[in-house]
Amino acid sequence: MLSQEGFSTHRVAILSGDGRGGFSRTREVPVPFSVRVATGDVNGDGRPDLLVDNAGAGLSHIWVILSSCYAEADLRVAQSIAPEPAIRGQSLTLAVTVTNSGPNPAAGVTVTEALQGGAAVLSASASQGICSYSQLVTCRFGTINYGESVTIQIVARALSAGAATSTAEVTSNTPDPQRANNSVSEVIRINNPLPQITRLSPSAVPAAGAGISLRVSGRNFVRGATLTWNGQNQRTIFVSDTMLRLAPSARHLAIPGTASIAVTNPAPGGGLSNTISFIILPP
Repeated sequence: MLSQEGFSTHRVAILSGDGRGGFSRTREVPVPFSVRVATGDVNGDGRPDLLVDNAGAGLSHIWVILSSCYAEADLRVAQSIAPEPAIRGQSLTLAVTVTNSGPNPAAGVTVTEALQGGAAVLSASASQGICSYSQLVTCRFGTINYGESVTIQIVARALSAGAATSTAEVTSNTPDPQRANNSVSEVIRINNPLPQITRLSPSAVPAAGAGISLRVSGRNFVRGATLTWNGQNQRTIFVSDTMLRLAPSARHLAIPGTASIAVTNPAPGGGLSNTISFIILPP
């Protein structure tokens, strides 16, 4: 901040910022002639510039000094994801951290977190300020002082196997000299779960039976899951994530004995379940 001390004293007083939102002691600067001083945004960059009218020695010259002295704060954003990879149908947590590396406080700080792909936001909370969310999370922190960090915790559900994208970006009303660290984007890998069989219905039939429908109950079944009969893939009907159906052929049921039933979920992730026995009784 500059103020004019008067034409006859040939001095200009300068109030320098102290980096904490206030001013240091007044510093007087001598000038060679009587001057008029004004401030204004001459070049339209949003910063106050200095205009000096030198009216001494019968001349009139206007000096324009473009300002480079203004408050700025280097905000940087980082995020982490757990678990990695995420599992379809289960929750995952995104932790977003914003740090002010200074040298001044950052005012009007806002973070947006966009989650795209096979995941849906369930909740969002912050260590400071307030958050609102749909698929886009917006958190408003107010002022973050130099050296301080704030965190956001976002809980989401992985909806489908493959990948989702998480992009966090921080903005502020205070100029930031390092824009490159204002955003971060991560790919979230989402795997299919490992299936589990809990029950067969029916669990036993007489030999030489035909036309039965075998219901396989369990958890974590996905579309594309395949039932096996003694290790051989069978035509499988997906009913829900807790039930599959299988129609054994007459050949499978011709001889009394025991058959091992299992299910495999496809990649990414997935894999082979536990086995459960299906009994073929004597006729």
